[in-house]
Amino acid sequence: MRRPLLTLLFLPLLLQACGGGHDTSDALPLGTHKVSVRPRCTSKQISNRFPEGGAVYNLTCGDTAVTIRNEELLVNGKSYGKLGEGDAVHVESGAVFVNGKRKE
Repeated sequence: MRRPLLTLLFLPLLLQACGGGHDTSDALPLGTHKVSVRPRCTSKQISNRFPEGGAVYNLTCGDTAVTIRNEELLVNGKSYGKLGEGDAVHVESGAVFVNGKRKE
């Protein structure tokens, strides 16, 4: 009886540690990527441009600006490297996660 109870108590902690604890239910599509930002903001601005040589996707949510330019991820002007097709991006209080893994 104790083992199932302990499992239920520690499962949320394990999911959070593995990056599975991010609520991305309101993620927005930017190209092939789903992008979510926390804390939630009341107004979001999205723009997509397709200049010669690639695509540029922008999402502004409060003080957070997410840009994907030719698959390079930038958050508030800082580069976090290239994204793979379909990667999920989550920004929470300044921390950046790609597919649940924290990026520096």
